[in-house]
Amino acid sequence: MNLSQFYKLFVVVVFAPLFTFSQRGKDAAYNTVSGLNTIVNTYTTLTANATAGSNSITVNNNAMSGGAFAGNLAPGDLILIIQMQGASMDIDITVSTDPSWGPANYVTPYDHTWDGLWASYAHEFGRVLNYNNAGKFEQVEVRSVSGTNTIVLQCGLQNNYTVSGRVQIVRVPRFQNLTINSNASIVPPAWDHTTGVGGVVAIEVNGNLTLNANSRISATALGFRGAVADNTGLTGSNTVSSPAGVGSTFLGSFQATQGARKGEGIGGFTPEYDAKYSRYGRGAMANGGGGGGYQN
Repeated sequence: MNLSQFYKLFVVVVFAPLFTFSQRGKDAAYNTVSGLNTIVNTYTTLTANATAGSNSITVNNNAMSGGAFAGNLAPGDLILIIQMQGASMDIDITVSTDPSWGPANYVTPYDHTWDGLWASYAHEFGRVLNYNNAGKFEQVEVRSVSGTNTIVLQCGLQNNYTVSGRVQIVRVPRFQNLTINSNASIVPPAWDHTTGVGGVVAIEVNGNLTLNANSRISATALGFRGAVADNTGLTGSNTVSSPAGVGSTFLGSFQATQGARKGEGIGGFTPEYDAKYSRYGRGAMANGGGGGGYQN
């Protein structure tokens, strides 16, 4: 499964995990889903980098009430920790002093600068150089909560997590049995790049999970976003490298007239793309989709 599918469709349904101090089924009072697009999870974000082996994490708010839960986060609850983004990408920024080449900065595959050869290596543009913990995740039980921002864990973390990569904490309901009625569904809120939460649904069922007709557990179309449409562009031939229709348009640009916008991925979205002068253009950024060129 590729990572774009992973984030868009990530659904965790766990039956009887073996935790030494497990409180499986502790949310048994909530046992039936009757509504469409029901959200059972609650979410917060990591606010300090976390290191493998650590027994506590610092979060934005450790109450995590709502959803399928009768109260605030408490001992015996289960959380999912997942880092959504943060990967570094193969992009080289070349400064040009020739005004006939358009923008002041050009982006190409790393080590293939604007020297006439970059188009032959266009497939390397935006490839992942380092995941920087993007995609790492684990489930861990809560030992206790402290203050408003600390969650103490039952066991040490298995992975490192980096705040700049947008790490979300998902509170996982621990059902004894769960029935999803006909035409009902469990979904997450849509992924929000600004708040750093959403797009992930996770549940634990200790006994029986019953899915009735047309019921579902799904995060489809609620993960990383596609490109934003911009009603702007250029017409005519590409004066940079080749005539209209050939296809050697900019891989990345900060000018809306020089290509369509790119989709979101583990390398980020608008702020990260702007830092690389690459919000627009046909080059794909990590597992995010590339935009179109401005020809034709």
